[in-house]
Amino acid sequence: MIDVKVLDQFEQAYADLRAAIEWAYHVQDWPLVMDLVWELNEFLYFRGHWKDQRRYLEYAIEAAQKSGDRKSLAQFQYTLGVIAYEQGDYVMAERLYREALRVFDELGMVKSRADVLHQLGILAQAKKDYDEARRLFLQSLEIKEQLGDRQGIATTLYELGRIAQVQGDYGVARQYYEQSLEMRKQVGDQRGVSTTLHAMGVVAQKIGDYQRARQLYDESARIFETIGDLQGLATVYQELGRVTQAFGDYQQAYRYYNKSRQIFEKLGDQPGVAAILNNIGAVLSDLGHWEEALTATGEAVGHYRQLAQANPQAFLPDLAMSLNNLGRALSDLGRREEALVATQEAVDLYRKLVQANSQVFLSDLATSLNNLGNRLLELGRREEALATMEEAMALYREIAQANPQAFLPDLARSLNNLGAILSELGRREEALAATREAVDIRRQLAQANPQAFLPDLAMSLNNLGRALSDLGRGEEALVATQEAVDLYRKLAQANPQAFLPDLAMSLNNLSAILSALDRREEALEAAEEAVDHYRKLAQANPQAFLPDLAVSLSNLASALAAVREHKEPSSIVQEALVAMEEIENEYLRARALAELAPHLPEDLQQQVLAEALAAARAIGDEKRRAEALAGLASRLAALGRPEEALAAVRGIDDEEWRDEALAQLAPFVKSVSGVATGDRSIAIGGDVSGSVIITGDRNVISIDEDDD
Repeated sequence: MIDVKVLDQFEQAYADLRAAIEWAYHVQDWPLVMDLVWELNEFLYFRGHWKDQRRYLEYAIEAAQKSGDRKSLAQFQYTLGVIAYEQGDYVMAERLYREALRVFDELGMVKSRADVLHQLGILAQAKKDYDEARRLFLQSLEIKEQLGDRQGIATTLYELGRIAQVQGDYGVARQYYEQSLEMRKQVGDQRGVSTTLHAMGVVAQKIGDYQRARQLYDESARIFETIGDLQGLATVYQELGRVTQAFGDYQQAYRYYNKSRQIFEKLGDQPGVAAILNNIGAVLSDLGHWEEALTATGEAVGHYRQLAQANPQAFLPDLAMSLNNLGRALSDLGRREEALVATQEAVDLYRKLVQANSQVFLSDLATSLNNLGNRLLELGRREEALATMEEAMALYREIAQANPQAFLPDLARSLNNLGAILSELGRREEALAATREAVDIRRQLAQANPQAFLPDLAMSLNNLGRALSDLGRGEEALVATQEAVDLYRKLAQANPQAFLPDLAMSLNNLSAILSALDRREEALEAAEEAVDHYRKLAQANPQAFLPDLAVSLSNLASALAAVREHKEPSSIVQEALVAMEEIENEYLRARALAELAPHLPEDLQQQVLAEALAAARAIGDEKRRAEALAGLASRLAALGRPEEALAAVRGIDDEEWRDEALAQLAPFVKSVSGVATGDRSIAIGGDVSGSVIITGDRNVISIDEDDD
């Protein structure tokens, strides 16, 4: 275990030690050069002095060559290979590893051979060649078991767990991690124990067991804190932020991210600061603080630009990722042209990275192209958006053909995106074909690994139901949506915390389709169950689920009216009104009020619509305000209130949004000037219309735009 006090002592004497190495190299005292570099090696690595470490290791390699010390030569080559890998220079890393391996084999250094095989496995893993990585790790593991190297065995078992994890085989990953954890406890490797607990927390999070994930992260954090490993502690706080964010507790997630940021800043870890700023930007966006989100994401981009200038090989990928996040943050604020510029730069960087190493970065390019399609779509450049997403899908087909286990999930996600934009372009048969292919792939994946892919299959079935419904194939839409409900019910029974919101959403979809088929009693039953679930969710986490409860209550009111011919506000409507009063987010409140209005008598309807209009006008963000006012205008027009609808449209500052809102009012208003031909009737990722809520795949269109 690294002694932090010793590292601090080295830091204080670092200037003198550097001078000593330079002097020894200058006078060609090769044994002294090797001794000094070896003594400083761990300090240079753990304190992030990688540039100096690389130079001094090159000195040491030259010293070993001049001295004819082959053992030391191989050890220094191996160590420099690790640094080259950390800096993203995979070609140099592999060359050095293989040179070291050849010498170790010639000298009969079996343990060193196992270490190099392990590092070659990590390199193959970074290149996403998981079969080769597993083969190398198993070779390394066999040697370590023969030698009785328990520490080495634990480390390699951990890496085998990581491969299983990234391939979605969470049960196998957990088994490897548990074996590694037990062995690390036996040898007293506290840092290894904490690292493994952290990895087990990630697996628990992946399968939706957020409570278990938090327990594992908390235990990992306690150990990191005890041994003084601030780097590890900051990383665990980051994961705690992610798990609480996934659960909808955005304030707590923000607190965890800030704890992580403070530690990274204390350590002077600029890459860590940049990464956590991306997370902070994401959670601020979830909280509706879009200006602050943009500031945080912009700072992350600034850090990565600086890092990439000094070391492009290591940090250009992070800069590209962060630019994708910046594009989304700008988009959230309605700054669409700037968002397009940022996302285009990300695509350009990934194209450059693909030229140097297509195996590693091709999937990132495909993801970034999907995001570029989003930005083009927001600007109304639909044909360009389609071409961009088709390129993304072609790339995913290429890499999925070469490595289906790793990339079929991405291909399915890309097909969902393609289906959504084809639907927006009115090419519904093609949209159906893309969505059906996504379902077929996810069904295949779920058969092989249900724990990892059943949730994705359920999402795609919801999309399939929507695509079939768009084509008027109601009975087929019902079959797909019912299957989605059945899957979510099964998932929610095993893990309600993760999947109850999805079950409630899919029940609303089912109610809508049953209603369209005039199966009113069944539609009412599904709507009632959806409301029951949202009541529980809103009780546990009001700000995350009150908007969903309010809209779901509106749907239930509509279903009740259809079955029992209710004329007066029911207790359901009153409950919806109470829920809406407690919604703090003005955008969500305006939307929910607009959905409730059609189910009210005229006097109360007028009052609720006035509240909705006031809430919409109070929205600070220009884009959100425009969206809310445009949606409210459509609702007013449909309710026979054309003049109020026009008044709402006049409150839209954004000219493009205003023109599109006017175009939507054209069927309701006889004399509308400046009518545009735009159509926003399809809301990607979720379409709310009257009592019908069709919620698509959460990954539709917006793919992998996470801020991490």
